[in-house]
Parts: sequence; C-alpha cells; structure tokens
Amino acid sequence: MVYCLSEDRHASDEAAEKLEEIGFENVSEFIRGLEGWESAGRELET
Repeated sequence: MVYCLSEDRHASDEAAEKLEEIGFENVSEFIRGLEGWESAGRELET
C-alpha cells in the first residue's frame, strides 16, 4: 500500500508504478492519502 499526504499529491502514483516495475505484485494505492485515512476514522501506527 502506498499513499501520499493528500489527494492533491501524486508521488504515490509513481511509487506504485516503480514497485510494479521491479517485480512487486498486488500493489495498491490509497488515493485519498493520509489525510483521507485519518478523516475516515482509521487508526495509524507509528
């Protein structure tokens, strides 16, 4: 799972593509970003 800070950022698109290029399978991108994760009430682990 890759993500950026918010929906307005697009580095996670590039990161997901790179991971797939080097052989990772089942790569997912959380489009809403970290802010979306938190606003949905999801917990974060640090």
